[in-house]
Amino acid sequence: MTIDFMLTLQIPGYPFRLYHAVSGKPAALLDAPDVESRHTREANDVWAWGSTHEIMTELAVSPVENVNHRRLLSYMLHTKNIEDYVLPAAELARALTATTAKGTLDRVLTMVAKRHGWDQRTGYKIFGIAHFLGYLRWNHFHEVHRNKPMMLLR
Repeated sequence: MTIDFMLTLQIPGYPFRLYHAVSGKPAALLDAPDVESRHTREANDVWAWGSTHEIMTELAVSPVENVNHRRLLSYMLHTKNIEDYVLPAAELARALTATTAKGTLDRVLTMVAKRHGWDQRTGYKIFGIAHFLGYLRWNHFHEVHRNKPMMLLR
């Protein structure tokens, strides 16, 4: 097999690890018969292990989405144990989706974080974790930036 990378995911709340195989290929080569058969074989083989399979091309993630994911990761980068933040992340997600506050990400997130007793830095950390855990979804047509509007998908 030519799996490019295999992810081992330990998602808080799941009692087991999830495995996800990713094959990268330029979009222009996806329709080649040998590539199609290789991807079919890979998907069947990893499914037998209980793993999922995904094909990614250079078109899978837009430049804006790439920057956004890097920025969201930077907010939670040095977190030792994400499991410690599962409940705060869920609380923050509920509060952010319910708030009527408008303005920049910095303004809204800082305001909501203060209501929970968190400083701004902690608010951003929990914000990044909430995205990682899937409690929040950003609209990737818009950049994640402190000085730009908060653009969550509801």
